[in-house]
Amino acid sequence: MIDLLDRSYEPALEEIGEYVGNPVFQKFCLEIQEKYKGKEKIEFSSCSLEPGWNIKFKKSGKSLCTIYPRESFFTVLVVIGKKEKETVESMLPSLAAELQNIYHQTKEGNGQRWLMIDLEDLDSIYQDTLRLIGTRTEPRKEKENGVLADYLPIWGQLTRAQQDRLSESMVRRSIKKGTVIHNGSMDCAGLLLVISGQLRAYILSDEGREITIYRLFERDLCLFSASCMIRSIQFEVIIQAEKDSNLWIIPTEVYHQIMEESAAVANYTNEVMASRFSEVMWLIEQILWKSLDKRISSFLLEESAIENTDRLKITHETIAGHLGTHREVVTRMLHYFQNEGMVALSRGMIEITDRKKLETFCKE
Repeated sequence: MIDLLDRSYEPALEEIGEYVGNPVFQKFCLEIQEKYKGKEKIEFSSCSLEPGWNIKFKKSGKSLCTIYPRESFFTVLVVIGKKEKETVESMLPSLAAELQNIYHQTKEGNGQRWLMIDLEDLDSIYQDTLRLIGTRTEPRKEKENGVLADYLPIWGQLTRAQQDRLSESMVRRSIKKGTVIHNGSMDCAGLLLVISGQLRAYILSDEGREITIYRLFERDLCLFSASCMIRSIQFEVIIQAEKDSNLWIIPTEVYHQIMEESAAVANYTNEVMASRFSEVMWLIEQILWKSLDKRISSFLLEESAIENTDRLKITHETIAGHLGTHREVVTRMLHYFQNEGMVALSRGMIEITDRKKLETFCKE
């Protein structure tokens, strides 16, 4: 165990994390690095109030916060200066009660309040501390707010404080094809807003067989990835990137708070949920009333429309995963389609050669 008062030995960030012994510490540091592009600097303080090693996060030379490690928790110092004061005080009513008390009880000196906030859990105080740190970063450009307005239909119905809360908490991520973003009800990744790319939501049978329940494209919002917000969901949904994708991830707690405040957000959430369940009901109808050969032909036509080509780079195994069946069954059906002149098969490729015949077969 490191000695934080030993000036002769400068610990690494990982060693400080081991000293704290709380995974919230690593997550907090990572969020400052990714969300606000903060660069950490480990420094030794000779101040009698807070002696020892601490971590300062800065961006473009400006201090974002200072972290004082403790055993099992850590204290975050956020300085609210003249530039941040108006923004923070407009946010105060929406902050956790404990943070409001800290703000009011901290004396102002030289136009600044030095807020000392203890963090131990991933609760509302944790999220609100990140929001306070966000006020010390450069203001988001109006262009970015315009982009968010384009992607979220209810953006214009939010108050300015709610818009700020969302934009400050959202994290932009680039996801590689094949990455599992959300894995069942024990995982609460947050709400996923697709900027570009394509995601797939599927469920697994007890035997390990997959079946796609819906897909997500540009501007789609995924609620099932925030399973901790929808506690009545009784099935395990897995979200995977079908293509290289760019996403905004909205923290579940922030979205849930705004949903409780705004009827527009609550209505929009219900509409998205209803749309997803409509897709699931359509899938059930397909499974119950449509033969597998018709479902495969329908899938090929849908995939062709999505990719805007008749030459589909897709394997028989992938099709089986989408439709909840076995690869051998898909292969047998595709060979039948090929014998009928509807498709041509090659390694990793299916080409639709007679679209009209395939469409007619699908409708029979």
